[in-house]
Amino acid sequence: MITPDQIRAARGLKDWSQSVLAKKSGLATPTIANIEAGKQEPGRSTLEKIVAAFEAEDIEFLASDGIRKRRSTIRTFHGRDECLEFYNFVYEFAHDVGGLICVKNGNNYHQEDWFPGFYQSDYAKNMMKICDRFDSRILIREGDNYFPAPYMTYRWAPESKYATIPFQVFGDYLAIFLFLDEPIIILIKNKESAELYRGKFLLQWDDATIPPGTKG
Repeated sequence: MITPDQIRAARGLKDWSQSVLAKKSGLATPTIANIEAGKQEPGRSTLEKIVAAFEAEDIEFLASDGIRKRRSTIRTFHGRDECLEFYNFVYEFAHDVGGLICVKNGNNYHQEDWFPGFYQSDYAKNMMKICDRFDSRILIREGDNYFPAPYMTYRWAPESKYATIPFQVFGDYLAIFLFLDEPIIILIKNKESAELYRGKFLLQWDDATIPPGTKG
């Protein structure tokens, strides 16, 4: 499956010590040391734990005995319960990383339809508690006077620039929202895609209108 050289190289790419890898893989530090030194022939389950630890950090092992950092990962959330997991992920990102969070074409009514009481939920309350750690901006349809999330800054996008599919960008993540027979959120981790959508968002944000009575 993988070689000792690949394990050492992957640790180097992540700047992990053998003890860090041991902790993340659920193995003992001497086990990692012996595998890398060629003193122990690991079983499949042991190697799978090591691979899983690196894959969780977007490190891929190649068939040519090489490694690389995965350029993108995609996860799809289906239905109400899984989509709530996505929002928990957003909260953890806002708490741990912070920074700019961009939401385009957000339809707050869809949120309330699929997640009753969404803006009074623990998620919303927790986001309010840490609102000094992030800058959350949302572009909504011009004339929409529903501003339910006080931790967000709202601006109106004109009808001509109001697309039908909403998205959210934060860090290296791009999330696409589909409200069909069930809510679906496609979360893509790809730096280039996130930067492209964030750049387009900010251009429209600068040209957008501040709704009366909001902080804009």
